[in-house]
Amino acid sequence: MQLQVTIEDNLTTIVNDVLGKIVIQTEDKAPELADAPVVISFLNGKVTAIGTRGVKGADLIVRFYPKELEPVHVREQLTRLLDEKGVKTASINAERIKIPTNLAENVKVVVAQFVLVLTHFGLHFIPVKKKPLKAQHRWNKAVSEIPFYVDDFGSRATIVWRKRNEMVIKKGATMLAKAPLNKDGSIGLNQRMGEKLRDEQRDKFMNLVTTEDIILKSVNEVSLFLYFAGTNSWLVLKDQNGKTIDEYTVVK
Repeated sequence: MQLQVTIEDNLTTIVNDVLGKIVIQTEDKAPELADAPVVISFLNGKVTAIGTRGVKGADLIVRFYPKELEPVHVREQLTRLLDEKGVKTASINAERIKIPTNLAENVKVVVAQFVLVLTHFGLHFIPVKKKPLKAQHRWNKAVSEIPFYVDDFGSRATIVWRKRNEMVIKKGATMLAKAPLNKDGSIGLNQRMGEKLRDEQRDKFMNLVTTEDIILKSVNEVSLFLYFAGTNSWLVLKDQNGKTIDEYTVVK
């Protein structure tokens, strides 16, 4: 997609042969602009209104002058996108309509391109969900005295988290024979890593049953060795009452 971009103080104008014209304006500093066919108001990076004019209190306004589409169809499709994501705003397009069936697909395509352009200019029409922080776990003396069990994914084992960087798989554990392949039939990273760990411990198991205690460094290594991981193993290892190793050690 080719764009012609003009940047002025607090004002960016974007022109495309298919889309039409997009004007991004910082509301409190840019020169006043006339109302437009499609106006999206933002506050703190989130959409607060869709209509034909900006709303009071917005800190950024996007004005869209579609080249071929009916503005009312654009406003409706933008509103539907927010509806689909469950986004609630203070003043969203009250003028709801039905987009004609013969036009609906083209409207979707053009509006998707418009939203993509906004994204490239740092504006997320659909709020980006923050990825949850990865849970942190901490070893302690008490947990070192608790045996945890695996009885899933074709594996059965007893594990003791003996030291901070030392997890023991007790003798007699059974291992999953083969890792599931990727959808395209290829070997996945988990299988390669699991096979590497097994190769390093090959003198300590026979016929997929461990003949000695095996010492590994982490829950991840234990899961790779036993059943090639593929899940959150902090929730798989459980004590005799079903309490997970995550519950014992997660940092809150």
